[in-house]
Formats: sequence, C-alpha cells, structure tokens
Amino acid sequence: NEALSAFWAASGFPPAVTSGLQLPGWFLQKYLELFSRPLGLALAGLGALVGTLGIVSFHQRDRVLLGSLVLPIIAAMVAAILRLYPFADRLLLFTTPLTAILVAEGVDRLVRSLNTLQPQLGWLAVALLLYAPVTQALHSVVVPSYGEEVRPALAYVRENWQPGDSIYVYYGSTLPFEFYREGFGFTGEDYQVGVASRMDWAPYFNEMDALSGTSGRVWMLFSHVYHESGASEESLMVNYLNHLGTVHSD
Repeated sequence: NEALSAFWAASGFPPAVTSGLQLPGWFLQKYLELFSRPLGLALAGLGALVGTLGIVSFHQRDRVLLGSLVLPIIAAMVAAILRLYPFADRLLLFTTPLTAILVAEGVDRLVRSLNTLQPQLGWLAVALLLYAPVTQALHSVVVPSYGEEVRPALAYVRENWQPGDSIYVYYGSTLPFEFYREGFGFTGEDYQVGVASRMDWAPYFNEMDALSGTSGRVWMLFSHVYHESGASEESLMVNYLNHLGTVHSD
C-alpha cells in the first residue's frame, strides 16, 4: 500500500545507511522507544536500563524464555530493515507484554541485588518507573479519555433527536459511525456520508450549501479530522456553515 508505506517511511523504517553509525544509532533509538511507546514509561532511559538488566538476568537463568521474549522484537526490527513492517508506535503494541516482563525481571534482580546494600535505591527505581503509568491509569479512571471515540457523541445525538433530524457524517468518521449506528437505532435514512476531497475543498462547500436547504436540523459528526498546513477540515466546514444557518454547539 503506497499510502501506508509513505506514512510510515519517516518513523517506521531505518534511514538509508551512509555511515557505519547510522544503523546502530537507529537500533538504539528504537530500543529506547520500546519502553516509552508503547510500554508507557516516562523515563524511557531508566526503563531500558532495567529492561537490559532483565535480559542479562534471563540469560543467566532461562535462555529459552529469554529467546521467546526478544526474538519477536528482533524479527520485527529485521522486517523494518527490509522495509516489510514498520517498527513504530501502534504497530509495536505486541511488544508491550514482552518488554513489561523484561522490566519486571530487571526490577526484581535490581531490588534483590541492592537488598543487602542500599535497598531504598531499588525501590526508588521501582517508584520512578511506575509513577507515570500508575498516575495516568488513575487519571483515566476518573476522567476517561475517548480520543476519536464517537459513542458519547452518538449517545448525545440520540438523546436529543427530533423528527426530521439527520446526521452529516464526516468521511473520516464513517467506519466508527457504521460500527455503532445500529446500536443507537440510526437507519440508512437518518444520515449521509460526506465526500472526501482533501485536494479540492469546493465539494465540501457544495455539500454544506445542500445541507442549508434541508427543512430539519442536521447534526455534524466529526472524528479523525484531516489537517493540512494547519487548516482543519472540521473548522473549514463549521465556519462555512456559520454563514449559512444557525449553528448550535453544546
């Protein structure tokens, strides 16, 4: 897929090797990133050090288990070098339990090694490692983060739905809307999917003109909004609608 290959080219694949240091530098960078994203440790360097200690510990006591943990990561790196699989971000979610086990093993070895000398240093390392993910998890419980989630928006639309209403579904919202719409009781007659026209905004204005001629209210559903040169397609459409009719925003 050319579009996906272009999207991941900068972050997912190593640069063209022009010196002997570039590839090792890329390996080191990606190794550190494993502990910050996707694992979620704020102190990625400390996580990498403790994870490396875990590798050493497993090498000493269970090399078969060590192989099962690190070989998938190495295989993914090799695939990235061959430009077959990007080594970045959400495509590395499968490494999360692997690196978590390495870090846990490293923490255990660190605490036991320092237990007779400076036990507080081992527990300090544990606290530093866990502070960010624990506080983030607690915050998410109190204040859930939905991101691109459309369910709260659809629930609000359903709660305030009136006869004659319709929904304009921004093209970036199509898949999540189609996934949830039947659960909220929306039929095929209740909505229309907007056109995708990133290189030419005129079709967006034409659709907004057509919406202004409808007799009922039109709900606008936006998620996964495309931005180009700092311009948001959502803002573009909403600003245009402000000149055509009355916009209610809750």
